[in-house]
Amino acid sequence: MLFVFAPAPRRAAPETREAAFHDRARRLSNGNYQLTVASTTVPLLAKDGESKAVWRVR
Repeated sequence: MLFVFAPAPRRAAPETREAAFHDRARRLSNGNYQLTVASTTVPLLAKDGESKAVWRVR
């Protein structure tokens, strides 16, 4: 699954929300299944594009 975090009023910075998201995804994993999650932020996508190393995979 791919997720893109965008700036939002009254919310933590996209990078902070992305890190918290990966922490939660890690806790959901168990021995019965594995879900690969990749995320990035809008600023990274705008700067480097989706084909560059902007994706954080968990």
